[in-house]
Amino acid sequence: MKKNVRPALLFFVRLFFFISACISRNFTAPIFAASDTFSLSSGRSGSKASQTVGADRTGASVSAEIQKKLKLEGFNPKTINLISPGAGDFPYNILLTFEKKINKDGLETKGGQEESSYSVGASASSETSSYSKDFKTNVIFVFEQSDFLVNQGQIITLLKSISQKKYPFEVSILFPPNSSDFLGKGNLITGTDIFVDSIDLPDNTFAVSVKFSKDEYEIDAFKDGKRNNSSPSSKTAETYGDEVSVIMPGSKNEVSPLWLVKAISNSFLKNKAEYTVPAGTFLTVFRFGFLKGDPISDSFFREGIPSVSVTFADDLKLCPVLLSFLDNFKPEKTAEWDRHYLFFTFNGQNFVLNEAFLVRCYLAAAFVTLFFLCALSFFAGKKSLIHRSEIRKLWYLLPLTVIISIAVLVFGLPLTKLAASKLHLSPVMQLYIRIQLLFLALSAVFVIILKNRCSGYTYKFYITLSTIVNIFVFSAADLSLFFLFVFEYILSLLLRLSKRAIPFSIIGLLLFIPFIPYGIILWQYIEIQKISNLISGNILQNILLAFAVQPFSLVWLLILSQILNRNLKNKKTFQNRGIVFTAAAASFMIFLCFYGISHILEKYRFIPSVVDITDGVTLIRSKNNRLQVTAFDSFEFGNSVCNVEIRSSKPAERYEISISGKTVQPVYEATVPYTENTKDLSAAFHLPDFPPELCRITYTAAAIEETAVSVTSYYATDRAGTFECETCTAVISKADNEARTADSPENRYGKKTGLGNRT
Repeated sequence: MKKNVRPALLFFVRLFFFISACISRNFTAPIFAASDTFSLSSGRSGSKASQTVGADRTGASVSAEIQKKLKLEGFNPKTINLISPGAGDFPYNILLTFEKKINKDGLETKGGQEESSYSVGASASSETSSYSKDFKTNVIFVFEQSDFLVNQGQIITLLKSISQKKYPFEVSILFPPNSSDFLGKGNLITGTDIFVDSIDLPDNTFAVSVKFSKDEYEIDAFKDGKRNNSSPSSKTAETYGDEVSVIMPGSKNEVSPLWLVKAISNSFLKNKAEYTVPAGTFLTVFRFGFLKGDPISDSFFREGIPSVSVTFADDLKLCPVLLSFLDNFKPEKTAEWDRHYLFFTFNGQNFVLNEAFLVRCYLAAAFVTLFFLCALSFFAGKKSLIHRSEIRKLWYLLPLTVIISIAVLVFGLPLTKLAASKLHLSPVMQLYIRIQLLFLALSAVFVIILKNRCSGYTYKFYITLSTIVNIFVFSAADLSLFFLFVFEYILSLLLRLSKRAIPFSIIGLLLFIPFIPYGIILWQYIEIQKISNLISGNILQNILLAFAVQPFSLVWLLILSQILNRNLKNKKTFQNRGIVFTAAAASFMIFLCFYGISHILEKYRFIPSVVDITDGVTLIRSKNNRLQVTAFDSFEFGNSVCNVEIRSSKPAERYEISISGKTVQPVYEATVPYTENTKDLSAAFHLPDFPPELCRITYTAAAIEETAVSVTSYYATDRAGTFECETCTAVISKADNEARTADSPENRYGKKTGLGNRT
């Protein structure tokens, strides 16, 4: 091998060695950590007190305390139960509504004192009705109950200021209970969901979710392994920092309208308050669901109600900012919901590239790129005939690489899952392994099929062409991705300036530059569940991923081509093909080696028996016997009325309750919400988080059917992302219709089945 080839190959191997070491050692949290260090929380939000509500006191006591404080301040709050009061002492919503100050008779009414229904937007007054039906005339501010306890001085000042002002629209303040939400939404009942269902005019309503920055203890809690159940990977807006306020312009799969983001940001500017919109220019990550959303905003977005999440810094008073927002709010500017825009702030001014501007740029780039920057630049010159011949000769390169990429992504899934189960790999690590397998397969195809068929000029052409294809493919998926792939296209043109492998490697790394801002946003707010879905995604997701990776895979083939062409002159074809293949395999194996050293030992620190490790949440079996389930049944009107009592000696964060039958559906009706699964003859009850220590549920079932009541309780631990769980099952035997008469004691008092069996 020539001396000038060996340094290039060594540089390439060392480069991958360095990147692998950096990722494995320095970036273990949040994304590349082992599964057991993740928390699947889709938004444990609020201040430090919000994390301890369920651990130190019941949710209902917090709701009662807030209701009492508001009454002492002269307000008359409404209460909205999340569940039937007979089920137990669960937390509840608290609502204040400030109607228009001037009624039809011109008389002033006291804000927040109306005794009418709690439904928002139930009626429209004469002035409000003058607005179009598409205008937003009902404003809702949402504060979690734990935030009220910690920041009640600021919030009460805001409430008093709103009650004294006169607005031509309705203002409501909602205080929903906190939710753990560590296992995702599931069967959870949230206060925001219950409230949103009660809104009569959702088309005239929008919401602002107000939060407060977390303290330093909670942000750094992951570093020493102590539990706040919010690892750095589960950062939401409130963990962004304490120096500036944060405006999150969207949530899972949805983006806040432009007028709402501008109105909130302008209120910060008018009060000379520092703020940031961390994903304002990368709204695609919201629409694709890659970022963790605010659960409160999610509830409103699901019903088509615009929402935005605002997190106030510790040293900023919220009252001037929110009052400025209300004072300058104009309903006539709220008719449109612009979802495709780029929002950024520079030198104290807001700048917006709206949807119309993006479309114009898209059309202009299509014309210029196709006619001038691509075809003419490559086919001009003395060697144009040779170039055309080589390009036609390798016409199958683009479809071949795409097909191979899709095949590896699809058929590599079982291998990835096997490695994940053995090594406890995080979802992002699993995705990385699949991409490495893709590059390994392309290297094999290059050595076996492509060989030395074309010059590097042909590869450069197809790299440029692939970036052009990506502009249209991903802009069709999301218009705001247009500038990202245009930037990638411009960087790909730099490949034409070099002719050696080392510059190609450097320029290939430069292609990552447009993706760095997206990587930073994902690093802070990544939704691990979405990555898990992407790993086992459908064929369309794999096709898009294959197109996204294609420019990088072609750069890799270009580098291999240059290394091989230089060494073919020495007639060492077989030897150099082996070197090329070995270099590709080395980059994959080196990374796995460093990953194993850094994380496998960390994984097996656990002594307790692990039940499951799913999507970043580690559940361990608890042997404390804190959960007890008792079941009774009675015979009424031909059916069995079943009563279930759940007791826990320690406050749990969540109960999961399921009923299973054998021949018929096990639940006819119940005192709490539930969903049925007709396939496996089961039903699941829906409860709020932080349930009381004693919970009662009554449901009606078939008298001749034996049913099993299974209850799983979840308890917090001192380790981030880890929860103890206990499961207890009580079986209600078949009722004997002939033995049960109207005068039997069992009919009046029910039959006790005893304590449930622990599993």
